[in-house]
Amino acid sequence: MIALVAYGNKKVSLEEVEKPCLTNNNQALIRVKGSGICGSDHIFFDDKVTLDWVKYPVIVGHEFAGIIEKIGDDKKGLEVGDHVVVDNYLRCGKCIYCKTGRYFLCDYHAELGQTINGGFAEYCVVPITNLVKISNNMDFKHAAIIENVATALRACRRANVRFGQKVVIIGAGPLGVLIGLISKTMGADVAIVSRGARLTRIEQLNFFKVINSTNQDWESIILKDTNNAGVETVFEASGSSEPLLKASRIISKTGKLFLLGVTGGKIGNIALDKIVLNEIEIIGSVSGMGYFEEAIKLVENKIINLDQIISHTFSLAEVLEAFRYESERVEGAIKIVILQ
Repeated sequence: MIALVAYGNKKVSLEEVEKPCLTNNNQALIRVKGSGICGSDHIFFDDKVTLDWVKYPVIVGHEFAGIIEKIGDDKKGLEVGDHVVVDNYLRCGKCIYCKTGRYFLCDYHAELGQTINGGFAEYCVVPITNLVKISNNMDFKHAAIIENVATALRACRRANVRFGQKVVIIGAGPLGVLIGLISKTMGADVAIVSRGARLTRIEQLNFFKVINSTNQDWESIILKDTNNAGVETVFEASGSSEPLLKASRIISKTGKLFLLGVTGGKIGNIALDKIVLNEIEIIGSVSGMGYFEEAIKLVENKIINLDQIISHTFSLAEVLEAFRYESERVEGAIKIVILQ
């Protein structure tokens, strides 16, 4: 079969590899039908961010969906032919985090597409516990990025986004836009701060405000709009540590700053006394754990329209070109899906 294999040191190759097979009764063989490109996948192409737990060589891709072609005896209600989406974080079942339902923090950190072969391939073996059934009517273009939707939804729930609330999102990548779309369904007034080629697409999504950080002072704009009170919730989804200082200055008392992008950077020059005295919370958020089913319903019931963020689709044979489109923001690319 064809797969995108990362070898470390920025070496990535689309090549012929052996088709995987089941090794125990707790696994299923998935014929991959759709895979989403995530910003974090770029760790395999550059050295901006290094994740110590990645095990090379590995087939890349942690956002994907497909059809069960073969399944072990421990079916858990699933059958051959079922359409499924994949939860990328595996569980050891023994550490304190797995035992308390926070398996994405598992001490052994096993993740599809990073420590175990992932979804930029024709087939992938996945633990049955990591499969979530979807309707056979769901477009695989949409199903491929349910993990992305679940991650955005969980962040919104943790932030208690609600009607009338002002929310600022820094970064108009797929996760930032999804948080914006979901926040809108919850009744929030959403302002997105971004720059570059994506702005034209973002301006068509009817957010409360879209701010071009290249030529607009977004800190001053937000503070003016709130009479210097700031906003209750800020989502930093750009994958850069650069905006964090400004972000810390637009948060209201008892507000929350959510960090969702892996930046490789450090928080510097933030006035820590303000964080303490105003009881501001800084929260990391990385997983869609526990929200896959709700994310599926959001899409199936057309509460959010994923066609608004899926800007391009490519075949698996074109996956390297797809990564170029994503990294260079060609044609304002937001979310790119590989279809088979």
